[in-house]
Amino acid sequence: MRGMRRGAGAERVRCLAAASRQQAPARARRRPRGRALGLPGWLIVAVLCSAFLTSILGASASASIYRSGAQGSIAPAETPKAPKVIKQPVNKTVEEGQSVTFESTASGTPTPTEQWERSTNGGSTWSPIAGATSSQLTIASANRSESANQFRAVFKNSAGEAISKAAILTVQKAPSVTQQPASTTVEEPQSATFTSTASGTPTPTLQWEVSTNGGNSWSPIEGATTSPLTIASTKTSESGSQIRAVFKNTLGTATSKVATLTSNCARFGNDSRRCC
Repeated sequence: MRGMRRGAGAERVRCLAAASRQQAPARARRRPRGRALGLPGWLIVAVLCSAFLTSILGASASASIYRSGAQGSIAPAETPKAPKVIKQPVNKTVEEGQSVTFESTASGTPTPTEQWERSTNGGSTWSPIAGATSSQLTIASANRSESANQFRAVFKNSAGEAISKAAILTVQKAPSVTQQPASTTVEEPQSATFTSTASGTPTPTLQWEVSTNGGNSWSPIEGATTSPLTIASTKTSESGSQIRAVFKNTLGTATSKVATLTSNCARFGNDSRRCC
């Protein structure tokens, strides 16, 4: 700014000197053109110099204002703020093989990093999940072995740390028979036992059923809700009865294969005759 003003002063001196030089010849020669315009030449030169100086000073002032405005527009540095969780992950229940997604976000300055962690022992210890550093954690195919695992998000920046609540994963599976009952042959009044088991989450319930008409219709056996099923004292009249197990949970039903009870008359020692 000062440099521009000194330059403008020098220009003004040169202009006034030029005006003085123009004034003397104008008085001496009294050119017809100047007389016709009614304006002396030195006055014209002075006006032009004044306009020139005004333009220089105006540009200098504009540049100064621009610099001042540009400096004033610089935003102050942001104050660091510790992370704060604004969206908590929620418990999820899915069927085995399905995908599941947990989500958590946080605010903070500077923007906090995020790392998902897993606990397989009820939250006693936590381990980071490799590559799980975004707001969403997706398990592409949930396994029943992951049921009851807990997940949480850890946020960090230069101002501190914040940890989300823990979300529990429940992986369900429809019942699947893992042991089929076998047909049994006994002598009256011996006992007969049938065994059948199934997997599933939630744990499936069990109900034994009997058919006395070759499997055309089935009836639940009262109180027979555990495995194995024991018929304490068989009768020959029960021979040919068919037995099966029915397993159920919230995802479906599984029915075992059919087992047949054969109850024969008892022998008397080495006698070939039977009780009946």
